[in-house]
Amino acid sequence: MNRIKIAIFFSLIVLIGLISISVFLANSGNKTNNIQENVKKPKIEETKVKINTSQMLNEAKNIPILTSEEADKNFELQSKMPYITKDFELGYSDLTGQYYVYKKTSKADAELSKFLENNEFTDLNNLLKEVNKSVQNTILEEENKIINEDRQNVSNTKINKQQKDVETLSKLIKIFSSFNSKISIGSDPEESSSVSGTIEQSGQQEINSDNITLDSIFNEAGTKIGTPPKILRGVMTRECSPLVSLPNEKIIEYSQPGNGIPLGHGCFKNSKGASGPMQFLPDVWLSYASAVNKFGGYTHTPYIANMRDSVYAAAWKLKRNSRTTDLNWTYEQVRRAVICYNAGCGRLNNPPSSTLRYLEAVWNMYKS
Repeated sequence: MNRIKIAIFFSLIVLIGLISISVFLANSGNKTNNIQENVKKPKIEETKVKINTSQMLNEAKNIPILTSEEADKNFELQSKMPYITKDFELGYSDLTGQYYVYKKTSKADAELSKFLENNEFTDLNNLLKEVNKSVQNTILEEENKIINEDRQNVSNTKINKQQKDVETLSKLIKIFSSFNSKISIGSDPEESSSVSGTIEQSGQQEINSDNITLDSIFNEAGTKIGTPPKILRGVMTRECSPLVSLPNEKIIEYSQPGNGIPLGHGCFKNSKGASGPMQFLPDVWLSYASAVNKFGGYTHTPYIANMRDSVYAAAWKLKRNSRTTDLNWTYEQVRRAVICYNAGCGRLNNPPSSTLRYLEAVWNMYKS
């Protein structure tokens, strides 16, 4: 019995030591950057913004969507972008989901209307944004804003991880102190058995999670659309990793028509407006939302925060961007689909390093 106590005692010491080293190395690696940030950046105090939760929920549930027929016409129009004449330039960003028009002459409005009528897509609604320079340069600038935000989110994630490591270390030290004061080498056997029982109960709680329902959604959408289910899992893992480890009852709840991940969930809506399990911007969601009905045979109104609706939409987008016709994708097809999804098809030749890491993770999951 004494050997068990001694083993637990030294295990706590080793664990505290390992976490201390991890925190030290992480802080050392960022020391130079932290100094530069402290010198160059003024301190900005956070302000609490009152959020109208009811309004946010209504906006998410009432995002305009195209019918499958309208979506097909939209995709046909996108395939002709950029469209440049002496009177106007029209371009499309598959990352933001918006069209950008640069009107060069007084005839631009009339010529643009004629072009859209010829393509049977006369009403772009809020998808059309007028700019005062080349649409191709504008699109790169708009997409860079989103990509840079993603990089900042990765940086913030690393900082949050360091903070959690420090908090974990503090908790372990408290546990160690409590353990050291309450349990001596000659303690009562009943006390030792109570510690063992706590550890066993904790282990049971850690494995009380099942992803079968989520995998069935990946399989359903992937099979019906033609996107490998493992790629869908890989994308969700990158877009909203907490969802892949949810218990079955939550997956079922968030997949019912009209339901979705709750408003307070970190993936409900990010700072750039991307929402839901697969992180769609509203203007991109508009084109792909009908996938769940078009391919799945459902009849409900798609909801951006819904698990099944979002997975179907992502499967359709990935499939279209891959330009393949079956479920056995090559590396190049996966590469094209993932880069277009994460950084826009305009960066197929020069994807950001963060997108390459994204691609590597999805490819490894696909091949596993």
